[in-house]
Amino acid sequence: MSLLDCPICMERLVEPKILPGCGHTLCSQCTEQVARVSPCLCPMCRQRFRPCDVRPNFTLQNLLQEHQLSQGSLTSSSFRSAPSLPSEQLVRAANASKQHQAGRQKRLEFLGLPPKMAATVADEDRSIGLRLFLLDNSGSTSAYDGKIMEELLDGTLATKSCTRWDEIKRMALDHAEWNAQLGTPCEFVLLNPRHSPPVSGVDFVRLDAHDCAARYQIDALKNMLDSSGPGGPTPITSRIREFHQRVLGEKAALQAAGLRVVLCCVTDGLPTGSTRHELVQTLRSFMRELPVSVTIRLCTDDADVADFYGDVEKDLELPLDVLDDLVGEAREIAKHGNGWFVYTPAMHRLREGGTFVKVFDILDERLLTPPEAALFAQMLLRHDGELPLSDDPAEFCQTIDLISRDLPTVYCTWRRAFVKQVDPWGLRCCVMGFWTSLTQALSTVIVQATSCDTSARSISQEQLVAEAGM
Repeated sequence: MSLLDCPICMERLVEPKILPGCGHTLCSQCTEQVARVSPCLCPMCRQRFRPCDVRPNFTLQNLLQEHQLSQGSLTSSSFRSAPSLPSEQLVRAANASKQHQAGRQKRLEFLGLPPKMAATVADEDRSIGLRLFLLDNSGSTSAYDGKIMEELLDGTLATKSCTRWDEIKRMALDHAEWNAQLGTPCEFVLLNPRHSPPVSGVDFVRLDAHDCAARYQIDALKNMLDSSGPGGPTPITSRIREFHQRVLGEKAALQAAGLRVVLCCVTDGLPTGSTRHELVQTLRSFMRELPVSVTIRLCTDDADVADFYGDVEKDLELPLDVLDDLVGEAREIAKHGNGWFVYTPAMHRLREGGTFVKVFDILDERLLTPPEAALFAQMLLRHDGELPLSDDPAEFCQTIDLISRDLPTVYCTWRRAFVKQVDPWGLRCCVMGFWTSLTQALSTVIVQATSCDTSARSISQEQLVAEAGM
């Protein structure tokens, strides 16, 4: 079976669709057939889904198009073009020229993303109208169990203890720098504002990345964060309702432009003034009715808080990414069997800010399927413009073995050591299965041993003949 075949009909994927929740990908025809049966269940894991929540898998579709281009069966004009965007508060004007996209990709590479992944993210960034960061400044953020990653002179990363508020401040400034480089407008909003209505520079700061004064805006954000401190409740549910009304006012303009708003809630505690059911209902209404995506970044070691938001994610049955800190996420990814690659700070920051590449959402939820692992490996290892790797599993793994020999080492936070970006054996087990990989490895060893033994016998016979001749 090819890595680009539908797991149901076993034919080449056509218009691949991602099922909500589990994230499995099927071809369009199989998705339609599954959706006709009530209740709608994923044929691979039996998880229930709603047909209206099914979305195209654009990342896999682009890889399919690259394969067709490499075989001469598709022209470059078949790729989707970016829409012309009006200029509104939530609807930005995006420069879709090749030169602008190439510059954005290079900036992402400079920020630490692999070239092919940078190209994918640069392309998807055109569909983000605004990133909204809701920063929790409640009283509980004064607790001293926060973490900040510091890069040392030898290239290693060290964890520095701090308050939760300090961790939130550091994350906000990192994302301000990131989005300024990308050219993506973003806003940083305090959960507990001092004024009603909120005042710019005191309760929120907007970074218009197309403004040449981005550095001054980042300084304004730093001043706002430094002058604010922990205090007050955690009214997350009510603030999301406020964002709902704001986005609702520009829903038509966003949809016409093909744009989405990304909301990242950075918090350390349970919502006050509402139950878990109310939070789930608020998020469900927000995400179903509007073109939005939501990420929740936890800044606490409290297991009860982590369990609470984990249950929210399960009850919601919609794509919601709940993240821990860098080290915690790296360990969680490895625990689910996806530790064959190094989870870097740049990847973590990308997920914190919200990404539409679905494979990122499931890294810490379940073992990647062979097609998903192969797709992600190509995002890590290929350069933009290079031909796609073979869709035959055996040939794909052989190519990975060759590529991995020249890979530089990077620092792995959970192993606390420098290792190669991709472990070819771990990836082979994910793509072909552990027992198949082990059987092939043992067969190779036996063949090599037999060959060496045959050569040794041949040499011994030649020596005996030579000695007899003497």
